[in-house]
Amino acid sequence: MPARKECGQVLVELALVCIIFFIISLGIFDIGRLIFRLHQLTQVAREGARVASLTPSVNTPIGKTRVTGQMTKVLIAMGIDVATVTILIAPFDTDGDGILDVVDVTVQQNFLTGIGVSFIPGLNGTLLNTTVSMPVFTIANG
Repeated sequence: MPARKECGQVLVELALVCIIFFIISLGIFDIGRLIFRLHQLTQVAREGARVASLTPSVNTPIGKTRVTGQMTKVLIAMGIDVATVTILIAPFDTDGDGILDVVDVTVQQNFLTGIGVSFIPGLNGTLLNTTVSMPVFTIANG
């Protein structure tokens, strides 16, 4: 039978180990959520780039509205608050012939943990930024 003094020592050690284990577990959970959110934003950017590459008028306000509208639908379906996301659409003419060749779609969001406090210093408020580039498909006349 352990001495009374040792029982108290075991209880204190258990409390300290449990606290450390709990903090590490929540930190791992936060990193998992961050990676999952980055994957979701990348999927939204892919969908936007796909729509933009098939939209001949992607350089006009109407074309950009069509692309952002589709991206907004995907964000809502994923349960992401649209007001917290920044969408940038940048079509490029890479060879100087006056025809858009590539479109870049960038999605940005500040990562916020669910409880407002991160168990990893500096993780809360981290800017998640993902860009997808796709060639613009044009239909040749004639």
